Amino acid sequence: MCLAVNNLVAARGGPGVGPAVAIVIVFTATCAGCGRTEVPQPPATTSTPRASASRAGPLPRDLQTVFRLIAERQCDVARTLARSYVAKNGEDAWGYFAIGHAWHVQGNFRPAVPFLEQALERSPGMPAAHHALGDCHFQLGELARARSHYEALHGASPQEPDAPYGLGLIDLEEGDLDVAETRFRSALSLYGAMQRTDPRAYASRTAGRARCHARLADVYFATDDYEAAREELIATTTISPGTISALYTLSVVHRRLGEDALAEQALERYEAARAAIIARRSASDG
Repeated sequence: MCLAVNNLVAARGGPGVGPAVAIVIVFTATCAGCGRTEVPQPPATTSTPRASASRAGPLPRDLQTVFRLIAERQCDVARTLARSYVAKNGEDAWGYFAIGHAWHVQGNFRPAVPFLEQALERSPGMPAAHHALGDCHFQLGELARARSHYEALHGASPQEPDAPYGLGLIDLEEGDLDVAETRFRSALSLYGAMQRTDPRAYASRTAGRARCHARLADVYFATDDYEAAREELIATTTISPGTISALYTLSVVHRRLGEDALAEQALERYEAARAAIIARRSASDG
């Protein structure tokens, strides 16, 4: 596996939050305090969902606490509340999505899938569900399924940068570097449009923009274009200074370009960021 893919797996953390799903999506690689416990399955569908439920409406007020708990990494409590909501509102897509989302954000991708699929069954085309399923299948190595959901996300929300970004991840994983580069550039263009039309949303999407630049750096690193990789890594660490994988790769790139002093600076920044992460984890565990 090339360094580009190694960096991708280590650092991407899943696609970011998009306007279509910003109410609820909090993608993280792990969920502190949320253990991998029971793996329940959604109840079998015994009737055809009502036509009026074919599109998800606004997030129900009864579920706002659930998504707040998920954001606070209280995934087990969130799932319990979401199941109670589903028991009373069995045709509402958001209830099933909430359960799948709680599994998803803690890195339990397999149990997340059936609940997210139930959400789509009740609300065909639901962008949040396609978004989450795309990432789950990608993390599980099911690239064809991931691609179909990111393509559906693009169809439902053509201005959402995470759609081309997710497709670019798949292309990068499959070694189609030219197409991957085009996808990541497309995602950045959509962020540019967002900056003009919705500056607040743009300001909230720093992690997503940083990931696009980091993945472009992976593309250029894989083809030994170290100058281009350097520029993208500088962009990544400017937008998101604590991105440790980008800082480490930047030190490698500087070294290969003969820029030893800059390589040492990047490595020192990497070590400082790494120490900060360890300190935060120790504090949370304590």
